[in-house]
Amino acid sequence: MAKQGSFWETLMVGTGEGPEAERKQEVLQYIIHRLKGDASLREVLQEEYMRRNCDQLEIEEILLYLQLVHAARGHMEQTFHSGDLDPKVR
Repeated sequence: MAKQGSFWETLMVGTGEGPEAERKQEVLQYIIHRLKGDASLREVLQEEYMRRNCDQLEIEEILLYLQLVHAARGHMEQTFHSGDLDPKVR
């Protein structure tokens, strides 16, 4: 049996095949759809669809991953606004 990666590793790197990878892709599409509909992430993660398709560990992984993305976004915004990346300054 092939080793299953984490929920986000499977989605982002594309590892995994078969029903498990397909389920994770469908969950990602559902999350994106609900967020585009102005639902909050916490609300989405508590919905029946998520409880049926993800275990608690996977839901915690999603939250941790998104916290990392949020922190990285804040850091990138600071870096862009600081001018450190401006090629004219070099």
